[in-house]
Amino acid sequence: MTMKDHKSVCEILFIENDNSFYNALRKEIENDLSKCFIYNYTKNILFETAVDLNRFHLIVFDLEDKRTDLELLRQLQEKNPSLPLMIICSELDKEVLLYSLLYGSKGCLLKNDRIEDIKDHLLSSLFGSHISVSDGVFEYMMNASPSKYFIKKYAHRLTDKESNIVFMLQCGLSQKDIAGKLSIAQGTVNQYLNNIYNKLNVNSKGELMNKLFQ
Repeated sequence: MTMKDHKSVCEILFIENDNSFYNALRKEIENDLSKCFIYNYTKNILFETAVDLNRFHLIVFDLEDKRTDLELLRQLQEKNPSLPLMIICSELDKEVLLYSLLYGSKGCLLKNDRIEDIKDHLLSSLFGSHISVSDGVFEYMMNASPSKYFIKKYAHRLTDKESNIVFMLQCGLSQKDIAGKLSIAQGTVNQYLNNIYNKLNVNSKGELMNKLFQ
């Protein structure tokens, strides 16, 4: 079944001030989804009107100005920590990425990626249980090891490598994919997973994902 055949009605909200980019992104999404309603709010209007954010299946936040936009994200998170937020940022900035991953429960994308790739990531996060990040964000996190920040309250129990493995699982990678990314044997990945399961008191990948997404 293609995305176009998906029978559920989806509602997506763009919180942005860049109409040309998001109008193009809207067209890409509407080409793939026949039952999708997309709304645009500027950041100022969002906080001046009483918008029920809980109705949306995905909320895409365009992070442009680090100082003001991170504060807006913090306010959104305080009002409703479970919002399905996807952050789109313009640059690979360590502080922006860390906060984007803390606040963006659906992931973090780069605005300079191909718009078709951004669309694919958004639809993947819309219909999947895993988070979605741009390749550039993924590589940055593997090199800079900030992935433990995404695991939030469980980060202190895991090593950097264990945090990276959990992050890759959250991104939907298989154990074989993880082994390839880390240049280690698949059996070694299994050993790491067993350590992670023991530390977080779970017995399977499904239990681990449920715990992380609670």
